[in-house]
Amino acid sequence: QAASRELSDFQASYTSDAARQHYLDSFVGWKSSARGQAERDLEAARKELQAAEEALIASRRKVQVLPWHSQWPSPVPQQAAERPIFAVRLTAKAPILRTIKDFLDAMENGLIDRSGGSGIVTKHNVEAAFVRHACDVLMLCSSEAGEAEAGKVYTHMPMPVTTSAGFLMPNSGREITAPRPHHDFQLKIRGQTFPFDVAFSALVEASGALGFAATGAHAETSPTPWNPLEYEAHDVLWARETKECLDLVPVVAALSALVGDPGLILGILQPVVPPSEATAPLGAAGIALMQAVLHNDVKMWPVALPDSARVRWDYSLRAVRHALSRGKEDADEENIDIICGAIGLCLKALPKVPNDEGSGTNGGCKGFGDRLKRMEFSALTRIPLVGATALRAALVELSELWPQFAEDTDG
Repeated sequence: QAASRELSDFQASYTSDAARQHYLDSFVGWKSSARGQAERDLEAARKELQAAEEALIASRRKVQVLPWHSQWPSPVPQQAAERPIFAVRLTAKAPILRTIKDFLDAMENGLIDRSGGSGIVTKHNVEAAFVRHACDVLMLCSSEAGEAEAGKVYTHMPMPVTTSAGFLMPNSGREITAPRPHHDFQLKIRGQTFPFDVAFSALVEASGALGFAATGAHAETSPTPWNPLEYEAHDVLWARETKECLDLVPVVAALSALVGDPGLILGILQPVVPPSEATAPLGAAGIALMQAVLHNDVKMWPVALPDSARVRWDYSLRAVRHALSRGKEDADEENIDIICGAIGLCLKALPKVPNDEGSGTNGGCKGFGDRLKRMEFSALTRIPLVGATALRAALVELSELWPQFAEDTDG
């Protein structure tokens, strides 16, 4: 207002001073603009104040929601911290080994105990591969009646679990049913001191939990002349790949037990209904997850991972990593970082794990063509049963016909 009066007085004086006239015009314009901006800022501030007061009132009325980890039970029970950690020594005074990877590294390097423990462990070779064979848990045998037990000759009767291929035999319309491949991660230790063969696979059909068992000591890990362990060249792992798999084993073993536990609620997720025996145990998805991390692809069939199990895997991986990260200061930080890194790799690879279980979706599957390739990689070639032979013949034909069909119908 003062600037406007000064401009009016100057104009009323009829003084011919152009510089003064320009100065007063500019000054009055700037003042008017500044006043308008201040009024707009004041109005905006009033609105923000009103919104904040309304939000404050609403927050007082709203019940505060506790974070998820305060409401949902942790997949890692408190009792786990109270149990002593399993560990071994190669000799009486050798360093303590707490992980499978450390144990196998020590076996490869060997040990001569010069501290008076008088222990020697020779160097061993470690071999690893993804293997498969027919799932025959019955192991039925027959013999001639009336003979003395010592003189009886028993004949093994092959009775493997069978599964549907999911398609009809070309040009016949008959459904193909073949022995279901059972997939293992096999470790072989060769040396003089402590050689052994073990298989890491789903041993408990009810829950599908993964674990190690000596080859031949369990019905699901016992090869027979008609049902040997089969593998291809690409199934045999290099030393680096073996080390990577050994980092994954603790995570996959522990979480497969959580995911498949029929009596365990994970957070807000109810237990999974186990798939039929003809499909695959839930734990087989853990082996497939290891392949997906290692090769960025899955080569095995069948895999049972319905949506209810997939979301439990995702939740368990994330929740366990969160729990380990929060308790890092009270534990072995180096090993926790290794485990959390392995969990991160599993989370990235989980979408690549397919599902061949009939009641679920094909989440993570690349389509029927990908399934045919996995069936080719998993086909049992040395089992003398009609179903296995028919499946191999159908796969040979479909491996040519399906790509032609996909190309001809590609829009």
